[in-house]
Amino acid sequence: MSSQHASGDHYRNYQDDRSAKSQDTVYTTSNGVPMPHPYETQRAGDNGPLLLQDFHLIDLLSHFDRERIPERVVHAKGSGAHGTYKTTNTLEDLCLADMFKEGKECPVTVRFSTVGGESGSHDCARDPRGFSVKFKTEEGNWDVVANNTPSFFLRDPAKFPHFIHTQKRNPSTHLTHADDSTVFWDYLSQNPESIHQVMILMGDRGIPDGYRFMHGYYGHTIKLVNKAGEWVYCQLHMISQQGTKFITQEDSATKSPDYSQKDLYNAIESGDYPKWSVEVQTMTAKEAEELWEKQKINVFDLTHVWPHKQFPLRKVGEFTLHENAQNYFAEIEQVAFNPSHMVPGIEPSADPVLQSRLFSYPDAHRHRVGVNYQQLPVNAPRVNYRMANFQRDGSMAFLNQGARPNYISSIEPIRFRERSVNLDKTHGHFIGNAVTFLSEIREEDFTAPRALWEKIFDAKAKERFVGNVSGHMENCKDKEIIKRQIAIFREVSEDLASRLEKATGVKGYDGITGMTFNGTHNGMGGARKQANGMKSTGGNEQNGAPVKGSHAGAAGAKGINGHANGVNGHSNGVEAPLKDPITLCKMFLRLVIAVLAIGNVLAQTSNQTSLPQYSTNATARAQAIAVKRAGWLYGPGLLNGPFYPAGPLGAARTERDLGLFAIDEAWINGSINADLPAIEAAVIGNGGFHNLADYVNLLYVNKLGDAVPGGEDLGILTNYTEDLLFSMERLSENPYSIRRVKLTDTLPFTIPDSTSISLSSLTLRGLQLSSRLFIVDHSYQAKYPTNARFGGYCTAYFFIDPKSGNFLPLAIKTNIGADLVYTPLDGAIDWLFAKILFNVNDFFHAEMYHLAATHMVGEIVHEAAMRTLSDDHPVMALLERSGLEDQGFFINSTGCMDFITDFYPTAGAFQSNYLEVGLQASGLLGPATQPALKSFPFYEDASTIRNVILQFMTSFVNAYYANDVVVASDSELQAWFVEANGPAKVIDFPCSPSGAFHACGKADLIAILTHTALLTGVIHHALNTGDMITTSGTLPFHPFALHAPLPTTKGLNITQLLTYLPGPADAIFQLDLLSVFNRPQYAAQNRTLVHAYNDASFLSQFNEQVTVAEAGYRQGMETIGAEIRGRGFDAEGLSQGMPFVWKNRLDIIGVGVLACEMIGLLLK
Repeated sequence: MSSQHASGDHYRNYQDDRSAKSQDTVYTTSNGVPMPHPYETQRAGDNGPLLLQDFHLIDLLSHFDRERIPERVVHAKGSGAHGTYKTTNTLEDLCLADMFKEGKECPVTVRFSTVGGESGSHDCARDPRGFSVKFKTEEGNWDVVANNTPSFFLRDPAKFPHFIHTQKRNPSTHLTHADDSTVFWDYLSQNPESIHQVMILMGDRGIPDGYRFMHGYYGHTIKLVNKAGEWVYCQLHMISQQGTKFITQEDSATKSPDYSQKDLYNAIESGDYPKWSVEVQTMTAKEAEELWEKQKINVFDLTHVWPHKQFPLRKVGEFTLHENAQNYFAEIEQVAFNPSHMVPGIEPSADPVLQSRLFSYPDAHRHRVGVNYQQLPVNAPRVNYRMANFQRDGSMAFLNQGARPNYISSIEPIRFRERSVNLDKTHGHFIGNAVTFLSEIREEDFTAPRALWEKIFDAKAKERFVGNVSGHMENCKDKEIIKRQIAIFREVSEDLASRLEKATGVKGYDGITGMTFNGTHNGMGGARKQANGMKSTGGNEQNGAPVKGSHAGAAGAKGINGHANGVNGHSNGVEAPLKDPITLCKMFLRLVIAVLAIGNVLAQTSNQTSLPQYSTNATARAQAIAVKRAGWLYGPGLLNGPFYPAGPLGAARTERDLGLFAIDEAWINGSINADLPAIEAAVIGNGGFHNLADYVNLLYVNKLGDAVPGGEDLGILTNYTEDLLFSMERLSENPYSIRRVKLTDTLPFTIPDSTSISLSSLTLRGLQLSSRLFIVDHSYQAKYPTNARFGGYCTAYFFIDPKSGNFLPLAIKTNIGADLVYTPLDGAIDWLFAKILFNVNDFFHAEMYHLAATHMVGEIVHEAAMRTLSDDHPVMALLERSGLEDQGFFINSTGCMDFITDFYPTAGAFQSNYLEVGLQASGLLGPATQPALKSFPFYEDASTIRNVILQFMTSFVNAYYANDVVVASDSELQAWFVEANGPAKVIDFPCSPSGAFHACGKADLIAILTHTALLTGVIHHALNTGDMITTSGTLPFHPFALHAPLPTTKGLNITQLLTYLPGPADAIFQLDLLSVFNRPQYAAQNRTLVHAYNDASFLSQFNEQVTVAEAGYRQGMETIGAEIRGRGFDAEGLSQGMPFVWKNRLDIIGVGVLACEMIGLLLK
């Protein structure tokens, strides 16, 4: 390709073209033909007529005739610039939008404008200012179409065209309201809800001193949605870092018509870049209902504002404008902002004006600029994937998606991505007849305007306000209009009305009582009627506000998101949710007791199927499934988790299993009640705890010694000062709280380079760049409500030592109080305190995470199977192989619910948590290019056990399914997969990529069964640690909570350290609670994972191949158990890289996963 062709191609690159210099270009016609001079024409002789063949001249004139596109019907006069937005304070707790992650940046284009004037009107007119921002994020464009005022003139969308007509030229006189204000005041006086905006417009903010010195307000309420699917209402503010300034009416006459444009352009050109901070107010659905009920402030009303004292501003980020447009028409006149352009995590509210703008704005752009206006460079998204859709052709289609199909094709399929937001949860749910709605004037419409006059305006501001209004009214030709408007002002303040009467010489009416307005129903003939002709039932008596109970699903209304008859309106049996957190916790305790999934083995209670083999009686099976679907219903998600078993059959099963557990429960309660008084008396008689050894010795007082009859796990109790023990616990018990720090991650805190080098031989950044740095961040716990106990909400760094390869701790930072940072270089007591403090957070995380990752996932998968598989189905028979409240954690029961809300969407994601997949995502199993963990005990053991489970499940599936075709033809099995992906809402369940279900095959079925067994039989046990008395439940290293506020300085001694640890009663409760769950009551019973399927009655339901597979499985598990029981220390004094032996002398493999259970819930 020649250089000439290359230069020609560059014309199509707008970014290249906008920066090209004139001397680098060649003058041509529109079709690229060079011309010697732009002024030349072709004529018939020197004095003859022009020739029609002169394409250059025709081309020039015809394009000139069409240079102008229609100006905006509103906001026609404007200025703009480009810049960069950066998130300085994460909003991830409230919004999943990628742009709100801390440190994220994206380009922005901003356009400021007046509202009513034409393209050539004066910049200093008294008029609201438009303030629109296009955030070009990695997930698409987000357009914020705002103003410089927090409220507006109307709240009923159909009024907007009428209002704008009155702000434009009079259709008869063709004068603006600067010379003829009759229609201007006529509209306002007939629509009193405009008074709040009128007070702002006629005040000092009515003429801002250019665009740099004004704030921006979205005005509309939007919704922010987080990763858990929770949403809050939001108001967006853009606060000028230059401050605010205004121009008086008198001074405005001396300014240039393009004053604001010139000021903005010159400031950026000179390097004085203007900046705005992006800040939000947020409130929950319940708070919105209460705000209306108690203060009559309507979050859907564009004339109302949110009180800052109740809903303070929270800074999120800031944007700076640092680049002027190179071509005003291409980059500012053609820029198109759409309120409907929202990225995942941002949703519209029910604000009716916003809802109307969602349609109106893009419709206006298609008319004004063209149907393909979003292909223009200034409007085009900047995403990191190739966009595709089926919007083709139309005027000026430049990017028309090549030869790709213009429909959903099976020949050349397009890729789809899952929504980041579950619309069933984030959409509001509205139930009612179709109605005609028009808001009414109410007393509360005057509250905010009254506050402006009485509390915000000073004496001089009041004088200017009266002068501005009266001066503008001088051009109103109808005194009746002025009387009516003064009556509206009188509702704001008698003082204000009196001043205006004096200034205008017009006596206004005595308030609006008894007056009629053509902008409301009280000025129209007849009563309100619903659209279907029914009599009004007061449908708009609340003025469209979100009244109590209107947020179905979010504020306690019936059903899931308001669907009273099931999920998404289908009759699939969703029962009404419970609202009381205490009841929820108690019911969840029952759920824990009634875990119905693989690995939770109670041989004596296994379900008896009617046939020993796979029945082929389709009619009988269909009838049985119908009965099950009616009896097993989806109950409300306890602790904000997935559905809970309900319905007559589900409830009966729960009650049955409660009875089965009653014997164990009575034994546990009896043991604790018998132990506590005697042991506590002995400790108190000894004067309490004098040193850390007293906590260790407590284990062997009275009956507690029975908990570990063979002695404690070597090193775990007495070696708690060793750092390697502390760090390796992360890799043996709870690896799901730790992750490898990525090279691009922003670190939450730093330590001095000298400290990092002393401990690791590398700086903190060096550890990060070499992929040796790991993090555990429990700062999220700071937002959870607590009991009268304490925690540090710690963030900790660990690292792979470049020399020894050991996994070691680097630093621990508290995220409360003094925010102290501890390292191993601190004093021994301070560092030990930091590790204990961290363990408090990590213990809570492990206990709650195991609920979300194992109980909840296993239960909802089983529930979907109960509703789709007959009891005669072999998979159902396999699945049917079928506590005590902790009162010690510092986070209370509401905090437990908050945890599940935060973590279930990730912890409960099915395929994403396949063993290797989940550990690879956190960087614990990494590519060969990253330093590997020297030892990873959790994975080493879990993968070995998983392989035995996998072998069994493979044999089981092979026994019934020869190939994928047989699996696909099993209608019950496929119905289970559909149910799990659909009504059951199992997150990330197989067979539904990109939201489109496809038939599962053998590999999918094996993976599902293996993962479910791994979750409930292995992952559950590791996280919940059935032998906690010998590992993560030991004192003094692992208290449930601290019992004193955190220190503000370092320098603890041993006596001070003891004040943070539990006293006799709490210590004994913790140890005894864990001891009774660890006693050898289940030894020599077939209630362990080794004997998961070792039961003649159970095996009789299957063919002979399954019996053979079970024998192989049991042999494999016994081999693993023997290996674990034989473990000891190596030459370095380590076992699996740890300074303690990970084993249980009571046959740890699956010690009663159901019965050996401590769930970590607080009911008090």
